[in-house]
Amino acid sequence: MAIGNKLRQARENLSLTLEDIESTTKIRRKYLEALENEQFGILPGRVYARCFLNTYARFLGLNTKEIIQKYDRIFPPETDGETETAGPGRLKPKKSYTTPKIDTCDRLTANRDAHLVAQIRKALAEKKKQPWWERPVIRLLVKLR
Repeated sequence: MAIGNKLRQARENLSLTLEDIESTTKIRRKYLEALENEQFGILPGRVYARCFLNTYARFLGLNTKEIIQKYDRIFPPETDGETETAGPGRLKPKKSYTTPKIDTCDRLTANRDAHLVAQIRKALAEKKKQPWWERPVIRLLVKLR
């Protein structure tokens, strides 16, 4: 039996309306209708389709694993690495985000750290008798915070 028919039949056997299910599951009515009519292209994406199917089937007391497996057989996830199918007629862009590595940032950080270490050493070397809160090291560390 098809997924949509199975969902509709289970809902009707329980004498429930789509409004009843919408208020309980918080799945919008148009998505519930799409699930029952197997119009998966209306759904926002593959993840949502699987989640809505799981929630709806669990609410109706159906075997969620079986429903999800049927959906996956009809709309298998693409594994070519280029695109991921969100549902019939929907494609997501390839997920490959690369951040360019800029070594100048590393050098700037290293230079800044070396400069801070030099300032702290200089402040520690000063042998003035001052209360701890007025010492240059403390002021420097507070400033860095």
